[in-house]
Amino acid sequence: MKIVRWILGIVAGLIVAVFVVSLFMPTTLEVERSAVVNAPRAEVFQTLTDMREFNRFSPWHGIDPDAKYTYEGPQSGVGAKMSWESEHPQVGNGWMRIADTNGMDKIDIALGFDGFEGQSQSWYLLREVDGGTEVTWGYAGDLSKPYFVRLLGPMIKGQLTGMYDEGLARLKRAMETG
Repeated sequence: MKIVRWILGIVAGLIVAVFVVSLFMPTTLEVERSAVVNAPRAEVFQTLTDMREFNRFSPWHGIDPDAKYTYEGPQSGVGAKMSWESEHPQVGNGWMRIADTNGMDKIDIALGFDGFEGQSQSWYLLREVDGGTEVTWGYAGDLSKPYFVRLLGPMIKGQLTGMYDEGLARLKRAMETG
């Protein structure tokens, strides 16, 4: 009986430790990655604001090319929306909608994922540079609930960083090769 109490005590202690550690982890996740695309800013802007063009450079489309996509609203610009359904755990179900643009300098995107409360934000910053357009792809998401998700923040950030780097490389290839 002592062994059972000892094991239960260790399990309870681990649960409390995980909870306490999660209280000190960041409640937000932020990622920004950049690449220079050898194309005029107007062309890059047009591609990034057309939801039907997203899969030309989306790293998630490469993971599950059989995902189902639906489109709502205008084809491009503010209000354009794409939803997806996938059985692949790295893709899942969700939606993204162009929420706002600031000239051709910034594109704000609202994101929603099944199984997660609230919305996340993504954005593209476009800046003319020698040889083309610097594209910065950013993301900010809420990790406040449930508490244990905070513990996954560093892993999620690492995966998302890699996905954004891949997506920017795909965008560069798509824009530069036609």
